[in-house]
Amino acid sequence: GLKTAKKTNVFVSQSSDGVDFSKKHAIEIVSSAGEMESLAHCDIHSFFAHGSAYYLMYSQKVHSKNHISIAKWDDLSDVKVVEEDVLLPPHADIIISSYKHKQRFLSYYGNKSIGVTASSDLSNWHDSAELLSPRKGHFDDGALHTIGTIIIEEGILVLYQSKSKKADKGVIKVGAALFSLDKPYLAPIWRSDAPIWE
Repeated sequence: GLKTAKKTNVFVSQSSDGVDFSKKHAIEIVSSAGEMESLAHCDIHSFFAHGSAYYLMYSQKVHSKNHISIAKWDDLSDVKVVEEDVLLPPHADIIISSYKHKQRFLSYYGNKSIGVTASSDLSNWHDSAELLSPRKGHFDDGALHTIGTIIIEEGILVLYQSKSKKADKGVIKVGAALFSLDKPYLAPIWRSDAPIWE
């Protein structure tokens, strides 16, 4: 999304190499009522894919309340809202792309600790227990917040950030944890002992 003082313009860029995103398409979203969705004051949260379909999660403030919606398309000329007033846990706005577990979408999210939430319809989400917590005496002893998820051959790689409590106060460090593709609700099978970036 490209914001100006009065509105947000939404674009989709494509790349064949992951570096050059020169091809840009402005998109318009049709609401569930069949009307053009107003994107005057929206925030883009997440873009993800499944099968041949693409999804865009965005939020808008209506009467000071934040409303989260999800739009879907197979063709950029036909972008439609498929879910409105999505009930996501706080900070759970990164949905894993090109992956479902038992027909459910997943989102690893961090709000001090990191957990996972699942949904079969993108509207109603159900939480699991905490999977990652801050580690005393380690680089990630502060609150944890998810910044990305990647599907790799070995499993689900979750990238997270942690802000140090005492030493190096104010420094944000990035860690990683690997979760099983078959059992994504269990504790990680690997977690970085040192920051991968700071």
